Amino acid sequence: MRLPQPKRARPDYPKGVRRITDNGGRSGDRYTVEYEPFEGYRDELYQDFVTTSGEPYWPQGICLHGERRWPGAPRFWYDRIIAFADLPADCQRVVREDLISELELVTVDEFESEEASDA
Repeated sequence: MRLPQPKRARPDYPKGVRRITDNGGRSGDRYTVEYEPFEGYRDELYQDFVTTSGEPYWPQGICLHGERRWPGAPRFWYDRIIAFADLPADCQRVVREDLISELELVTVDEFESEEASDA
């Protein structure tokens, strides 16, 4: 059974990204990136996400990955939806690495060609 796929919150997101939010600094994990859901156990949809601080590679930085059943409760309903370009450079790097290696949704060439076409 093929389950319905949710739509991207913004058309300018890289392939594989569903929503990017910013909570305005209310917590250490300020930025949240939700990836496209995938079919999992018993044909249910699951969704990976990552929450980061503005400097996720620093020793005191935050970069937490998670997974939830989709659709779930609107976890980040109070956060502001932002563009990929509005993420700090290190947060963009986290997303690139996730999309290229972990989630295997795009290749390095596909990601770089999308960025070049956006410029």
